[in-house]
Amino acid sequence: MRGSVRTRASEPSALGGRARSPHRTSAQWDRARGASGRNAGTSALSRGTTREPIERESFGRGMSSARARSSSVGARSGACVRGRTTRDASGIRHRRAATRTGAVNQERRGEVTIDLEPRDGPAKEQFYSESFTVTQRMRVDNELSIRVETNGVRYKVTIMTEMESSNLLLHWGIAESKDRWDEWKCPPERLRPKSTQETVGVCQTRFSTLPADRFAKDKLVTVIEGEVKDEIYAINFVLYDKKLDQWLHDSQGGFWHVTLPQPPEPEIIKRTITLLEDFEEPYEVEEEYEVEDDEEETLEVSGGASVATAQGEVSAPIEETAVSRSTTSNDDAWRRLMTPPVEPKPFNANKDALDAIANDLLGKIKKHTKSSAPVEERPEVQEPKVDEPPPKRKLKKMKTLKRKVTKSVTKRKEVTREVEEKVPVQLVEGSWIFTIDRKENVQNERECQFTIGALVEKDRKGGGVRMRVEAEVPWEAVLHWGIVPRGARNDMWSLPPEEWRPQGTVVYKDKACETPMCKFDAPLMTTKPISFVELELGNAPTQVRFVLKEQGGGNRWVDLNGADFIIPMPEAFYDPPTPTLDRSPTMEEIVVAEAAAARAAEMNLDTLTEIEIEPVAFETPVQTPVQTPEEKISIEEDFVAAPARPQKSAVGNGREILLQGFNWESCKNGAWYQNVERLAPTIAQLGFSVIWLPPPTDSVSQEGYMPRDYYCLESRYGTKDELKACINALHENGVLVLGDAVLNHRCAHFQDDKGIWNRFGGKLAWDARAIVSDDPNFHGQGHRSDGDFFHAAPNVDHSQAFVKADLEDWMSWLMREVGYDGWRLDYVRGFWGGHVKDYMEATNPQFAVGEYWDALSYKYDNPEYNQDAHRQRIVNWLNATGGNASAFDVTTKGILHAVFERQEYWRLSDPQGKPPGVMGWWPSRSVTFIENHDTGSTQGHWRFPRGKELQGYCYILTHPGTPTVFWDHMFDNDWGHLHKPIEDMIRIRRQSGIHCRSEVKIVKCEQTMYAAVIDNNLLMKIGPGHFSADGNWELQLSGQDFAIWRKKGAASTR
Repeated sequence: MRGSVRTRASEPSALGGRARSPHRTSAQWDRARGASGRNAGTSALSRGTTREPIERESFGRGMSSARARSSSVGARSGACVRGRTTRDASGIRHRRAATRTGAVNQERRGEVTIDLEPRDGPAKEQFYSESFTVTQRMRVDNELSIRVETNGVRYKVTIMTEMESSNLLLHWGIAESKDRWDEWKCPPERLRPKSTQETVGVCQTRFSTLPADRFAKDKLVTVIEGEVKDEIYAINFVLYDKKLDQWLHDSQGGFWHVTLPQPPEPEIIKRTITLLEDFEEPYEVEEEYEVEDDEEETLEVSGGASVATAQGEVSAPIEETAVSRSTTSNDDAWRRLMTPPVEPKPFNANKDALDAIANDLLGKIKKHTKSSAPVEERPEVQEPKVDEPPPKRKLKKMKTLKRKVTKSVTKRKEVTREVEEKVPVQLVEGSWIFTIDRKENVQNERECQFTIGALVEKDRKGGGVRMRVEAEVPWEAVLHWGIVPRGARNDMWSLPPEEWRPQGTVVYKDKACETPMCKFDAPLMTTKPISFVELELGNAPTQVRFVLKEQGGGNRWVDLNGADFIIPMPEAFYDPPTPTLDRSPTMEEIVVAEAAAARAAEMNLDTLTEIEIEPVAFETPVQTPVQTPEEKISIEEDFVAAPARPQKSAVGNGREILLQGFNWESCKNGAWYQNVERLAPTIAQLGFSVIWLPPPTDSVSQEGYMPRDYYCLESRYGTKDELKACINALHENGVLVLGDAVLNHRCAHFQDDKGIWNRFGGKLAWDARAIVSDDPNFHGQGHRSDGDFFHAAPNVDHSQAFVKADLEDWMSWLMREVGYDGWRLDYVRGFWGGHVKDYMEATNPQFAVGEYWDALSYKYDNPEYNQDAHRQRIVNWLNATGGNASAFDVTTKGILHAVFERQEYWRLSDPQGKPPGVMGWWPSRSVTFIENHDTGSTQGHWRFPRGKELQGYCYILTHPGTPTVFWDHMFDNDWGHLHKPIEDMIRIRRQSGIHCRSEVKIVKCEQTMYAAVIDNNLLMKIGPGHFSADGNWELQLSGQDFAIWRKKGAASTR
């Protein structure tokens, strides 16, 4: 009926401790952290610390002068401003001067009433007043203050912000020089604050909280101190919100650069120094060398041949004598050629060179002789012998010359020079001055809380009904509303009659109306603007349903954490006021104590210390009867042997005792399955019949609660084979094993073309159709969600047939392949219980339990006595599953917190004399616990009151339901004092035959003590008040503020 895409409000996210923390912040956790408890749908619009009333002469815009007077918070706490609406001649409505205004600031508890002009018409009385705190993810501007101050010797860098974050880190490094101002180096240890950790070459420092003044907000601050002499040039940083996994940058998308004070420039001092310096001294020397002379010397050589030497030609023949081939032999030619001249001039040719030349010539001659054609032999002609002079050849003449050559020698001499030295200036400590003081804007995405208030007034004699809606939202709002006619389904929206629609109302898709809300800025002491609207509804319908929408085409919607705001009308519902707690006994306390005393008298119990309660005259309020579900399986069916049924009950045989088999740090062990396997015999000997193991699948978070590939069973807890071996060992010792199935959300493997992580891989390769369409972060293309959102990962659309079929196949595969016997279902608030019914019918588990974690009802910081609304939501989910699963009894845990923190043991009985949690309405589906990996361990989101653990276990281990023991309390040495008492309590429970449907008779329930008889066989007591049993009971176990007795002669069971 609302076609626009809207961002549903949800509880705050966490990324950081664990990846699934967004849905964990609640009023209970606020109390555990010491903050004031806030709960959507239960607290008044005006609440918080009490402030003194303020008188003013004028109020708001256009309002006449008035006298303001204060009044205490009463039933009228939800209203903020009321005024009269009239129409002028044009038909336009105008507001007249307001008659009353309530304090809407959450930090105010008082109400201010302004007497102006009285309203026309009959007086009306209040029927319904309620405020709702909702959250929405928004980008918010925050101021970032950067200050650097120095006293000349030291400096301090103060980084401060008003950002609301429980885990903000300064991610920073240093730049050592101006030339490299943008570098990030790990700072030295002397510069790091105490809460600093080194990571990947830089440091991360946790911000601490700086308490603010009375009317201001707390600030987050971190201070870095160093010495000027270190000469560190600058600090570069960004911010990191670890819980939301957000990186925060400056306005340009970069990092913040903060220069640090530098020491003064050093003084320059000149001085003269004497040095020994080496130098080269040149000198000249004469040397001889040979050159060729231009004159030639002729030498006689026999044979007339010329021979070349290494220095040139030795001689050349002047005359050649023709020699006939027939008369000249080779030997004669060679002899003539090699015959030296007469008295040859010496030359410098070496022997090797001459041999080479000779061999070359001889080779040429032989070659020529062999290649020449044969000639005819001629008769030798005898020539007359003539005396001829010997042959001659020319040789180059060499001559010797002299020349001067310059050489150098190394010598050493003394040199005098002037040098400059830098002398550091001595730092002098003075007064602190600021060198940098600037403010910048930083945007972060966070869950913003808005308060929505609704007031319903009716005529005293019946008839007209007026409803007023107020909202603290920072933008112009429109009321998107409809009515539920009498006799129609509660989820049906219908258009109201035209006479009920205020001026300016338009119809939206024939299903709802949209009425603009008036804006009222800065009323009295609050700085938040208020939008409001009044509806005159005449003869009231059954209900009015509404959400808020941003005016002007905006895309923001505000609803009640994923659901509509539902306002009951007078004839349909009457909610009695919650009694105010004070030091005197309250009506509830008196009724509970008297009823318990009556039951004790019926059972002839001698308590010896019964309190005398004076009768008090009061009218018992009318309690709206709660429709509790009927038990689908009788006790006899669970405990008496019966024929095998094709469908298991998913709640076991009723005598289970559950052990949570891990804590938040178990994933860091690396071999957790092996540890549990070794302890399997011990687990069975201690009396545990069921163990809940951690998520087994591949996960983005190491703890396993951000699953990615369902069929990959390699996790930080161990391998698939180690898991199977662990389960086999537990089965051999008779222990059932529950797998932790995270079905609400799944992390994607890939991004789409817009960069959104909504494409899945592995065997179940889904696309955006597997994600609900109204998921504000992941652009799903499925149907609208039928539960609350988990903002850290895509929310799975279980209404898609292919998604449900894939998950059913996967869960069945786990039971066949790994050996799981049942399930622990994570965050079942995120999807309809009917889907769980389908999964249980498809897998037929022996035991199953869902985590339906919801906030209790609070009035200011005080848990309300009546928590029926809270346990009803859990029962509604159980009904939707068809009773095929149990649920963790969060109601009982929250009430035990109030009991031990406030010493109000009377809270452990509801007005009907039954346990006040799910245990009192549907015990066979109640899985009780006092601590788990979220509330305790290293997360501590909602830690059980310290020192009261044994009282808590004494209560759940002696009462009906299926009790759960946390791993740390049984196997962690830090909790060694709990091991033996818990073991004894388990033994006593088993011997006494206590089961999930055992009968409880509360015999004493007062301020300091609670006592009850279970199955007329076991008597228990907790609290500092004195209690003693008569001789029919035998003490079995006792400790500080607790004791357990068994009836004498009672048979033991095992």
